[in-house]
Amino acid sequence: MDRRTVSLAALCLVATSLVACGGGGGRGGASTAAAVTSGAPAGVTSSTGAAAGSGSVVAAPAPPGPPAGRWWQGDLHSHSAPYSQDADRQGGDRPGTCFYLAEVAGLDFLAMTDHRTLDQVNDPSYHANTLTILDGEEWGGAVHFGMVGLSRVVPELDGSRGAATLNGQLQAAFDECHRQGGIVISNHPLQRGSENIWLSADFDAVEVWNSYWTGIPKQIFDSSDQDVDDKLRGQGLAAIGEDCRPELREAVRHRGGGGNYQALKYWEGFLNRGMKKAIVGGGDRHMLVFPGLPTTRVFAPDQSRDALLRGVREARTWVGSWNGPEVEFTADADGDGVYEKIIGDSVPLGVAVRYRLRVRNAANGRVDVVRNGQTTLQFAILTQDDTYDWTDTATSRSWTRVDVFERVDWNRPQGQSFQLLALTGQLFGGTTGPQALATLATPLGFQVSVGTRIPTIRLPHEYDVILNLSRIHWGFARGAITSPIWAE
Repeated sequence: MDRRTVSLAALCLVATSLVACGGGGGRGGASTAAAVTSGAPAGVTSSTGAAAGSGSVVAAPAPPGPPAGRWWQGDLHSHSAPYSQDADRQGGDRPGTCFYLAEVAGLDFLAMTDHRTLDQVNDPSYHANTLTILDGEEWGGAVHFGMVGLSRVVPELDGSRGAATLNGQLQAAFDECHRQGGIVISNHPLQRGSENIWLSADFDAVEVWNSYWTGIPKQIFDSSDQDVDDKLRGQGLAAIGEDCRPELREAVRHRGGGGNYQALKYWEGFLNRGMKKAIVGGGDRHMLVFPGLPTTRVFAPDQSRDALLRGVREARTWVGSWNGPEVEFTADADGDGVYEKIIGDSVPLGVAVRYRLRVRNAANGRVDVVRNGQTTLQFAILTQDDTYDWTDTATSRSWTRVDVFERVDWNRPQGQSFQLLALTGQLFGGTTGPQALATLATPLGFQVSVGTRIPTIRLPHEYDVILNLSRIHWGFARGAITSPIWAE
């Protein structure tokens, strides 16, 4: 394992930025913003990894350690047939088959979120062996929300009550989900045609990574201010002077990266206003592929429904490609050499905090350390198991998260076969991304059939890399994104 250390203080450009308060409370400006470096940054030195303060006192209590638990992997967005009508038309599978596929993929949990219904829970096949099933629905029509952990269906909006009541009805739906012990996820909030124009921010997580970043047509397109305005008019909100939240307006002005990239910026808008929301992914499986593309990791003490939902509420989450990079992001907040803080936790202000990131299975890729929405450090990933340490002292409320990118090798056979799909999201005019994917994958031999209505494709990870190509960071693909560690 190659360990490198860097001090933000040694690399910083002195800068402060004050971010306006909004919603769930304000956040002060960042103390410093480090200069971005390419590869291993200047000042990086090798380290033996010895922990500071290794001496011990017999009677002293043990220092606080990381929380008890582990990272469970799963998918918080999936559909079954016949309960989601679009999945039924497309050749989707009954719930039991979906659960079996998730177990074959090695998932620990799966949320079955059929459109506007919980009828699937009464299906005779609705059971699993090792999988934790999370009952839920994909609520809404004009805008979609994953409501996970439900015991009864949540009423939909009633348009007959008038546009002025719609945002209030939405808040009542969120309240009902929370009363049932469930969580609310803003599903694909910048997918063109499904932009989240509603005012309530009382959701627990944002689905930043829906299916693939580039290989599916619906993720290729950016949403625009015009799309948002059209949606506001269509719901009758513009006529009564109601607009969307500022986070949505900010997000649509990030162009060129597609719906997932805009959703990432939308999520960061809430973080910048001091609102703690988890990042999650959703395979949005209807048919053809396995659940868990992407895979959401949730830290919890056990695999139970309540523990997993609590992990999402606490933003102890990160999202990555299936069978891709593995990430450990921690912090030592008291300088004792024990990295006791994990993703979703908070560290104190005015203290030099040591951060540590371990990345596996991403050799030749890149790490971006993102602080308050700005990339402050970059590291080249040189081996299949790299660790990076850096120090930061925050003087006002802030947040730090990590992006991991995988290198795209266009010279490999799968790159040559899939690059047009990755660049355009469709190869054969009128066909959907999954149909194009099937057309390409079948002759390559990556097709399995496990009792599904149509053959189900399981691609090696190197193909997922192509399909998750980042058009903002050319030559790289999305590998992993973490929720933040907060300084407050």
